[in-house]
Amino acid sequence: MQPFPLDVDDAQLDDLRRRLSCARWPAEINGAAWDYGTDQAFLRSVVDHWLNAYDWRRVEAEVNAVGSFVTEAAGQRVHFLHARSDSAAALPLVITHGWPGSIVELLDALPMLRRRFHVVLVSMPGYGFSGPTREKGVDVACIAAAVNDVTAQLGYERFIAQGGDWGALVTRYLGEH
Repeated sequence: MQPFPLDVDDAQLDDLRRRLSCARWPAEINGAAWDYGTDQAFLRSVVDHWLNAYDWRRVEAEVNAVGSFVTEAAGQRVHFLHARSDSAAALPLVITHGWPGSIVELLDALPMLRRRFHVVLVSMPGYGFSGPTREKGVDVACIAAAVNDVTAQLGYERFIAQGGDWGALVTRYLGEH
């Protein structure tokens, strides 16, 4: 396990902005909305947000302030955040995100959660800074094994878990095995 401070270079961010600004938009069928895929007005608003409003440097600093790590777990490269509680009675809490989510959507809840829990936010293999996966078949069971391996590396013999969407399936598997 090693610290993994986020430090995306400016060239990568410039490349992302260039690609977003050069998006080629297909013709739309009037009134189709979401009937044939993503509503184009919605997608354009998302692209506009990423181009003009999203502050990657702020998020990068917030992630780095929490404690960003990467490790090899159950044969996968896994990125996670580990935020220890100040409470001596804190329980370890593992949270796995859903699709197409990421650990970033959970950052706002960390201050409250850290009052009672040592929080481990796992970027599931294939998402965010985890992975890339190395073979076919990295499913819920494989991800649960990786999560379990991460908690063992952190010294947690027991923990509680929560997950949303795909993370809920990982959490269920953790509870069953």
